[in-house]
Amino acid sequence: LTTMSIAFLQDYVPSALAARATFPPNGVGPFVVTHSDLIALVVEKANPDSSVHISGCRGAGKTTLLRQVGQHLMALNHAVYYFKSTGSILTTPELSKALDKLMKSKDSAYVLLDETQDAHQTNETLISLLKNEDGHCVTVIGAGISSLNSVSNRFDYTFSTDRLFLSEEDLQAKHCFDYFCTGAHVDKHAHIKELVMHIREYAGGHIYPVMRLSELLVPLITEQVGTGKAIVALHSEQFRQSDGFCRLANRIMPPPPTDIRPLLYINKNPMVMESLMKKGFCDMEGKIVSHLLFDLFTESMVIAATGPRFGGKLLPGVEGVRQVLGFALPKLSWDHYESHGGAVEDALTFELILILTRVAQLKTRLFNPKLIDAGKSGRRPDLFLNSSVDAYVECVRTQGRTATDIKSLEEHINRFVGNPTRYDIGERDFAILHYQVEGTVPLVPRDQRLSGEVFMKHVYTFTMVNKAVFRGLELITA
Repeated sequence: LTTMSIAFLQDYVPSALAARATFPPNGVGPFVVTHSDLIALVVEKANPDSSVHISGCRGAGKTTLLRQVGQHLMALNHAVYYFKSTGSILTTPELSKALDKLMKSKDSAYVLLDETQDAHQTNETLISLLKNEDGHCVTVIGAGISSLNSVSNRFDYTFSTDRLFLSEEDLQAKHCFDYFCTGAHVDKHAHIKELVMHIREYAGGHIYPVMRLSELLVPLITEQVGTGKAIVALHSEQFRQSDGFCRLANRIMPPPPTDIRPLLYINKNPMVMESLMKKGFCDMEGKIVSHLLFDLFTESMVIAATGPRFGGKLLPGVEGVRQVLGFALPKLSWDHYESHGGAVEDALTFELILILTRVAQLKTRLFNPKLIDAGKSGRRPDLFLNSSVDAYVECVRTQGRTATDIKSLEEHINRFVGNPTRYDIGERDFAILHYQVEGTVPLVPRDQRLSGEVFMKHVYTFTMVNKAVFRGLELITA
């Protein structure tokens, strides 16, 4: 609020003109997605006895929607007071006094509180606004990231993140296609729409990255580049190191600390899952919403691997897998996995990803039904190392040294070399990562076809007892 609007608020005169004069524009950039349905719903739900909060992850469009609500209310000649940061009420005594005066006046008004996570939930002025025990006529609408000890959690009604995300239908209905096709030759429209749909799927409908990535990449198509090359550019190292992409990443990355391994636990903690959902990582069922956010999170952990172990670059195929596992596996800790029961692969492969992302020049992709590429996960191994390594890794865990354990190991190897094979991996290389609970010597397949060259070249055993890594029967870590 400006000095003029503070003075105006202290006088509690409900003049829409004064409020309109100081109300900021909504959105960023030349085109702003309008959620007409949500605007109407927010206004319908909100009243002095029912506060409404627009809750979502960073870059979800919370502030834009809040400002659109404000402009809608002013068009109806309501008095609207917009606080760019709710925390300013705590640090500016004049604002608290002005709000107290407004509540006591019994004048009808709307107070819009942005960045509600900046204000602690114990502030007396905000509590009075939201609880309305004195029967004031002020309607409160807020927006911000949900935070345990902030005022974000004190509202009566919440619109969650997914309400703000763009569906494929929204791209047409909310005129996104029209915006990006403007000025392009008509024969480019289909390519532009295909690119924007790909970006929407990759970002899970997360509105800011969908719009910003489209703004950065659509010009490639208008410059005689096809959809395929524009999509390749999106995932290229050069583009992801550009200023535009880095600014986008900083805008949507959730604040620390964040641990997304609980997504893979069989016994999910509802409070943890709700927190991850609010940060934009998953939906209510624990499925990853935004592959972009997932990639950015793991990439943010990358540090350079130094020393002679890797030289200048990881080698391709199973040799690269050998280098990576030799680096990563001895660093694993197993203590907290026992409580998660049968789905140990979920936890182990994801823990491995967190470690692998610390290795220079390496990108990983987890294929798991609960996370990524659900329709194809049954025909793919657990991990894909797609940097210079270009290899798939299938994970198997044995509890003992019985015939059943050996058979399980053989079954996982056969997924690549059986007739017919279970996995279609094309020309890429493959490896089997065998987590062995008992013994310090690797289990060996009884099938002679599997116990020879396939076992010695492609099977890596991590003996958990002594944290040793073998390739076949060859120890590759000290």
